[in-house]
Amino acid sequence: MNTIKNDKTGQLKQNVRNMRSQATTTLHKWFHIGLYDNKFSSEVCVGGCDDTKQTIGGATIKTYKAGRTKLLARFDAAAASRTNDNYAYFATAMWMKNQFSTYPQYPRA
Repeated sequence: MNTIKNDKTGQLKQNVRNMRSQATTTLHKWFHIGLYDNKFSSEVCVGGCDDTKQTIGGATIKTYKAGRTKLLARFDAAAASRTNDNYAYFATAMWMKNQFSTYPQYPRA
C-alpha cells in the first residue's frame, strides 16, 4: 500500500489490479457463504453467487480477475451480478476510494 501511496504519477491507485491479493481472494470465497433463512448457505445472491463462465475469443473461461469481471459486466449485467469476483472487486474499489480519495477506473472493459 505504501508503494501506491508514494506513487508520484498517480497511476497505481487508478488500477484495482494493484490491490489483487489474499484479501480479494478471501472476499471472493466469503461471497460463496451467506446467511439465508437463518442458516449458513451459499445464498449470497438470489439463487446463489457462483464462479460465472463467459466466452472470450471462442474459449469458455471462468470470470476471475478484474478485466474479465468488467468485461462480463459490460456485456451481461445479469451474469455479472452473480459473480463473486465482481463483489470482491467492488468492495476493494470502495476501500481504495476511501484510502486514496479516488475510485479506480482501470481496467476498462
